[in-house]
Amino acid sequence: MTNRDKKDSIRGRMAETGEPFNVARRNVEAAAAGQTPPSSEPYELIEVEVGESTGSVHSYRRHIESFWGRWVIRPDPDTTTTAEHGPKGAYYGVAQTRRGRIAVYTGMSDPQWPPRLSDYDTLAEANMPEDIRRLAAEALGIREVIHRDI
Repeated sequence: MTNRDKKDSIRGRMAETGEPFNVARRNVEAAAAGQTPPSSEPYELIEVEVGESTGSVHSYRRHIESFWGRWVIRPDPDTTTTAEHGPKGAYYGVAQTRRGRIAVYTGMSDPQWPPRLSDYDTLAEANMPEDIRRLAAEALGIREVIHRDI
């Protein structure tokens, strides 16, 4: 892809989606790097219940958060738990947002602890167990890259 093609792709995406330049650039670069899911599923409105601490011990205000995206790994307490060390009863969901970010949902089997939703610029930056990250990378078609400072 030449520089002119890249600029035309960014401009085209800005016109099509109404995204600002930086968001469109990041999405075009992510698509070129293969960070978009191979499926052609359209984005959907994803709604998840999460909790926020109210300051007192084991007291949380629960609410719904929503975003446009597509599930890469759907959260499921039976299949998306981790074999690695992590919170007991935790299960995970990973989504790619419409803006190319990675959203990580951490659900808890114990109702005493509320679920969480976090978002990150890239899958590499996302805070999640490595086995879940590998599943997400596989679903996104991303090969593992090991950077060595040599």
